[in-house]
Amino acid sequence: MINPDPGCGVDIPAPFYSLSFAPNAEFSRFFPKQQEVLQYLESVALRYDISGHVVGNTEWIGASFEDSTKTWLIKLRDVKSGQEYIQESKILVSAVGGLTNPNPFHIDGIERFQGSMIHTARWDHSVSLSDKDVVVIGNGCKSDIYSPWFSP
Repeated sequence: MINPDPGCGVDIPAPFYSLSFAPNAEFSRFFPKQQEVLQYLESVALRYDISGHVVGNTEWIGASFEDSTKTWLIKLRDVKSGQEYIQESKILVSAVGGLTNPNPFHIDGIERFQGSMIHTARWDHSVSLSDKDVVVIGNGCKSDIYSPWFSP
């Protein structure tokens, strides 16, 4: 699932997003934005003709190993329809990021807060940031990410 945060970028140097068999020395910055990394990955998929084997908008729920068949049963969910299904596979490579699922935010008095609260991993595009005071709380916060909407 692609992070919907409009300012999404990486906090790991660009060379680590370059595959050894398809190096990319053309990233525009040391910490590229999400769209640039996605464009690179899509170009590699096209170059190696594997696009037809890639399924997007899918959330990994869990997996179990079946001793009798020596296969993995992988439980997945289509994020658009919510439909869950099982995929059987001989190989399972987990590439789920450590920060995929946001932790709940708790602070004294939060129940009295009248504004919107948005986690960058669950960005709500229906909320306008125009003419709003915005506070960014958490690890790795960068106010420059949100500069298109407001000036600190």
